[in-house]
Amino acid sequence: MKKQDDDNTSASNWNAFQKDKKRNVPSNAAKMALKLFDNRKGLAIDIGCGAGADSLLMLEQDWSVIALDHNTLGINIVYENLDAEKKDNLYIVQDTFENMKLHTCNWLNASFSLPFISPKDYDDVWQKISNSIAPDGRFSGTFFGNKDSWAPGNTLRTFHTKEQVIKLFGGFEIEWFDEREREGTSIDASRVEHLKHWHVFEVVAKKVQL
Repeated sequence: MKKQDDDNTSASNWNAFQKDKKRNVPSNAAKMALKLFDNRKGLAIDIGCGAGADSLLMLEQDWSVIALDHNTLGINIVYENLDAEKKDNLYIVQDTFENMKLHTCNWLNASFSLPFISPKDYDDVWQKISNSIAPDGRFSGTFFGNKDSWAPGNTLRTFHTKEQVIKLFGGFEIEWFDEREREGTSIDASRVEHLKHWHVFEVVAKKVQL
């Protein structure tokens, strides 16, 4: 596949990416989904792919990958370091969740990206995601919980209770569900680290055959 060109590369962004490389590891949900596919291959869509850790995991296991993000610097760096065969299996799309058009896929992954959709747009975006997954395909991804320290008064991000997350998966079989709370840190746009209480749900779910 061909890589979509973009113009968002800069020295400052490169330096920020380099600083975050130690954090850039595949998500637990993506690794669990890969195990459940049991050597099955197909088309995966990694939305909010960021620096490309999950996309790279998929490519290493011979999946074809559409990697989508509003800022494609990180995944472009991954692309440039792939061998020719893997490059042919990666297509990069620069777009927002609200505007994206999704192909039918066997695996849709959304690691630490969906919470950054505003509540007013969330239902529409989630419907796109659900509709794009083929029967017997899988979703893997992360949701922010209502006990997260970012939740109170936040109208720009979306937070869920456990019951609300489960309700999203009508028409799916939830195969793996992990709820975690921990004290940790986050990094703001200025690269400053802050203390943060994390409350997250990670889910792998299989689309039920019709």
